[in-house]
Amino acid sequence: MSWYSEALKYRFPIAIDNNGGTASYDVEVVIPSNFSALWGNIKADGFDIKPVDVNGNLLSFERSGFNFTNKTCTLKIDAFTLTDSSVNWAWVYFGDTAAIDQSTTRSMTTPKSGQIYVGKPANFIVGPPNFSGGASASSSVFFKNSTQSNYVWFSLGNILSARVTEYNGHLQFESIKYVKISVLDSSGSVQASMSQQNKTRFIPGYVGAFVTGGTDDQNYQVRLTIYTNQEQIIVSTCTLQIRNNLPA
Repeated sequence: MSWYSEALKYRFPIAIDNNGGTASYDVEVVIPSNFSALWGNIKADGFDIKPVDVNGNLLSFERSGFNFTNKTCTLKIDAFTLTDSSVNWAWVYFGDTAAIDQSTTRSMTTPKSGQIYVGKPANFIVGPPNFSGGASASSSVFFKNSTQSNYVWFSLGNILSARVTEYNGHLQFESIKYVKISVLDSSGSVQASMSQQNKTRFIPGYVGAFVTGGTDDQNYQVRLTIYTNQEQIIVSTCTLQIRNNLPA
């Protein structure tokens, strides 16, 4: 993708889960009141808050319930194409002191929920995929109890292509379109109950996959499949070992 506008200094990813078919959907994104990176860098009228797709196109939207003092805002995005059974990527741009109002009234029909996650990765962090002989190999091994639920954070470092020269003052080029999360047992069977795709979160440089459950003394593979706007399909994995060991 290209950076949407040189005038907009910042952007942050939005995760939109779609458990339906590939189609156009309405989407609502509640801007967190504790998203200080945004609230500390926008105009008092909020005109510079803009949702953009991964190809650098402004989405049709309404900026609803905006209140700078109370830090409230909901972006209502109209007819955004989402891929089936996946978590789709969009951007919110901000930080233009001369921005004009491009918000128009939108009527939402059963909107999907877009999520902005303001936390940082912790504990279960998987480095960028290692490729050997054209196949990806698990780069990390983690242990958890069968009753534990937590995020596994996959680094996006060195995965996406940059531009050779700047466009709109930035080198960003390739972007994630959507991702799929799965957990497989040692036979390669998908363990649907062990992943909660609707809790997948995006932050700059990482994708967070939410995992839960598992059978004691069994090993699993947590798999992130990334689909980019340059038609790449990239797989990143880690090994998850379930151990409920008690002291001897």
